[in-house]
Amino acid sequence: MQASQTGTLDRAGHAGWSALRLKDPTLPVWIGAALLLVFLMLLPLGAIFRASLWDEAGVTFSKYFEVFTNEQFLKAIWNTLIISTWVGVLAVIVGALLAWLVTRTDLPWKKPIRALVMASFVTPPFLGAFAWTLLAGPNAGALNKFYRFVTGSEDALFNIFTMPGLIFVMALYSFPYVFSMIANVCELISSDLEDAAEILGANKWRIAWTVTFPLAMPALIGGFILAFLHSLSLFGAPACTRSRRRSGRCFSIRRGWTWRPRSPCRSCSRPWR
Repeated sequence: MQASQTGTLDRAGHAGWSALRLKDPTLPVWIGAALLLVFLMLLPLGAIFRASLWDEAGVTFSKYFEVFTNEQFLKAIWNTLIISTWVGVLAVIVGALLAWLVTRTDLPWKKPIRALVMASFVTPPFLGAFAWTLLAGPNAGALNKFYRFVTGSEDALFNIFTMPGLIFVMALYSFPYVFSMIANVCELISSDLEDAAEILGANKWRIAWTVTFPLAMPALIGGFILAFLHSLSLFGAPACTRSRRRSGRCFSIRRGWTWRPRSPCRSCSRPWR
């Protein structure tokens, strides 16, 4: 009796797998791709985790103890959290507002605006950060030179080598991710509720705040998380706009791999703190 039940279960499982394979013939390809992706992710992460726990003496937690007791590393972690949080907030504000204007209003030139936003995906962040040093460098940036020429002042109007300047540059490369996510959500939201609110006399801003905003809240939260994580991985902007007093981020770990140029560009030069 037990053998017959086992045979029945085996035949049912085989039949179910065959039916699933017939419904989606690409399933083995997707499973293989998923396994390959998991392998490619786990291999380097596992190597890093193993290197952090093992040394010549064997298993040790001394490296973790050093990271969380070293004042320099703690300051880098704190600066990372501050920068990434503000980058996420700024990216959500700019990306959500622009996505709403493009998808839910009669804004002209919608397609060129969307194309320009998407163009930032193909622009290297390191190149963009260096361009901003040429524009807003405190000593010889083009904007500051024009400001001094117009006003006769000796002070700089912009200084990209500050914490707000770094957040601004990084937000420019993070908000397109939020824009693409929220724009897709706004296009999928039915306009019936907005039409009903407009019939009842609500203006565009009130409709956006009371109808569109609550419906898009999951996308806003997801966009913030995405921008936060994306800012953690950016290295070009902190490398170009850092100061020694507020280096933070992973730059403190990678500083040993870089060196200060002997003859830096004038527009990039600034007091090293």
